[in-house]
Amino acid sequence: MGRVGSLTIYDLEYYFEGIGMDDQPAMRSVLIGKSQGQLHEIHVKQTGPTGTLDQPEILRVGREAILKIKSDDGGIYHFVNEDYFLLSERGAILLDFGPVFEAAEKVVPEDMVTYQPTSKFDFAALMFHVQTERRDVNIGRKVSCCEGRVEVPFRIERSLVVPGKAKYIPSEDSW
Repeated sequence: MGRVGSLTIYDLEYYFEGIGMDDQPAMRSVLIGKSQGQLHEIHVKQTGPTGTLDQPEILRVGREAILKIKSDDGGIYHFVNEDYFLLSERGAILLDFGPVFEAAEKVVPEDMVTYQPTSKFDFAALMFHVQTERRDVNIGRKVSCCEGRVEVPFRIERSLVVPGKAKYIPSEDSW
């Protein structure tokens, strides 16, 4: 897939016959190493017939290299999973974005919730976005979304994700 310093990143795709996914990978494994004899699997994900496994990407954030691995379980109320690894000569460190999600939840009005499939990380601007919806609607989540959004600036310091001040933006100002 690529190189970062002395590390080589490998993206392995697995195809399985007979489960309705013959044209797309059903499983992905990402390995890193300095030589072929010293490879380490850092991520593995399998998906079902309606899910997708996106191609991993190497992002440049300032002087840092970050590996983005994204998947979507599909279905009507799909869950999008994004894992980010900080790459260095010592290997890969999984970044914990929990503090960013927590900062976002703190500014959402009481009658609202965040809608996870709309979450997005903008590494060029170091900004996290997620849309919100009403908590007590009697219609499906996709139909009720979205009435506002939350923005959280963040930075990466010594392999830690540090959130800035989160901001809720009502729907009339949303996009």
